[in-house]
Amino acid sequence: MIDTNELMSMAESLPIDIKTQLIDKLLYSLNPSQKEIDELWAKEAERRLAEV
Repeated sequence: MIDTNELMSMAESLPIDIKTQLIDKLLYSLNPSQKEIDELWAKEAERRLAEV
């Protein structure tokens, strides 16, 4: 198993788009229910946009 410093070093060398994907996945792993909430808000935003 790699240590935190080694993992951070590897993450810091990633391209920005991969970093943001990694951050999203890590954040969702802390609060999996957030993904469902985000999806519901996205649907609501699309519904409201369609009404305009």
